[in-house]
Amino acid sequence: MKNLECLGEILEEKELEIEWRAMTPQTESLEVFPEAREYLLDRLNRWEKYLVSMRRIVRNQMDWACLHKDEFNKWFWAEVIKIDDGNLLNLVAKEIRKMEILLTPDEKSSEITDADIQRARDYPIKDLIGTDKDFVLCPNHTEKHPSFCLKKNFGYCFSCGYSCDTIKYLQDAQGLSFVEAVKRLR
Repeated sequence: MKNLECLGEILEEKELEIEWRAMTPQTESLEVFPEAREYLLDRLNRWEKYLVSMRRIVRNQMDWACLHKDEFNKWFWAEVIKIDDGNLLNLVAKEIRKMEILLTPDEKSSEITDADIQRARDYPIKDLIGTDKDFVLCPNHTEKHPSFCLKKNFGYCFSCGYSCDTIKYLQDAQGLSFVEAVKRLR
């Protein structure tokens, strides 16, 4: 019961933060600090090199895991690698996205491209919701036990049948249009 209360408080805090961010005027960081561009480009370059080396390491580890003759050992080591290094890869990719967003000036047009839509769909739904768990409380109805499953960047509620990707979730959670939700997730 105490865990559910804590989860409710966390979700309430996250909702308030999202509302605050939506009302806060957006200013471009590089407009305020143009000298930061060089630093950000260097940092982006270092993160991208790190991502390439980490992918190579993970690929080698997965090859090693597949050498096991026992199916359980293959599965076990693949899961260990996914959890340990997969989470690290996701964090590195997130940092790279942050740098790219800071370095790319926000386009003022109302047009969105297919690449923008794909980038919005690729945004991790767990980051959007603010959790690292696979089951959370459904945003579509009130409930006491988590029934909203987060897998492969989609959400599905086993209780009410509500399903969404990152764009649909943001549309429903904040009452945005499709274009507005895609722009927020860029």
